[in-house]
Amino acid sequence: MNPSKLRRTLKSGGHVFGCMLSQMASTRFETVLAGSTLDYAIIDSEHGSRDRTEIQQLTGMLRRADITPIVRVPVPKAEWVAMALDAGTAGILVPYCETVEEVQAVVATAKWHPLKGDYLRRAVEENKLPSKETRKYLQNRRKESFVIIGIESEPAYSNLDAILNVGGIEEGIGKGSGRT
Repeated sequence: MNPSKLRRTLKSGGHVFGCMLSQMASTRFETVLAGSTLDYAIIDSEHGSRDRTEIQQLTGMLRRADITPIVRVPVPKAEWVAMALDAGTAGILVPYCETVEEVQAVVATAKWHPLKGDYLRRAVEENKLPSKETRKYLQNRRKESFVIIGIESEPAYSNLDAILNVGGIEEGIGKGSGRT
């Protein structure tokens, strides 16, 4: 399922089916996945050790199989979000977000990457981009991208109302085990 259809299905209250790839370390399963009915797959780089090359290979394999790739980054840091986007993922699952500032930073990166530094700050805080062409390019580049935020701790739950008010996460909030 392509990312646009996945988003439409979820927004309309429909069901999608997927899996998490935690230990798969090669693309040799491409023919098996191509024949599956999966709509999405999450490439786990939080609990699995994955480098940029492997994430890019798995993302490409999933796209060729018409499965929407989502990367679960190891920590809520903009650098990891940027790496996953560079690898070609459609969505980002960001675990263990506890503060509004963390969520704002990862959403800003997901929306405005590859802008950095002062350009990124101005895009987020003032909605100013270097040019109209830059705005159009970035909006088209990320129109299928989405962000899912992991709420996995008591501090995160305490900040949930404020986190839910951060723009750009309308696609999802995931609840973790809540043990911490």
